[in-house]
Amino acid sequence: MTEFIKRFFGFKSSKEKKSDFSAFFHDASAEEQKEVLMRVIKKANEDQRKVIEKYDKQMTHVR
Repeated sequence: MTEFIKRFFGFKSSKEKKSDFSAFFHDASAEEQKEVLMRVIKKANEDQRKVIEKYDKQMTHVR
């Protein structure tokens, strides 16, 4: 239970290592974070559009 409480309030044990993901958000500049997040958002948006286009094509053949 104490470990849960420590994690809940953001306390880390000295045993825990930083992941690359958390290190990026901790160490990168705000500008770099914004740039990377914008690239991720654009890529996710592209992927979602492709899924919708594929679905639309399938539905036109069904009708």
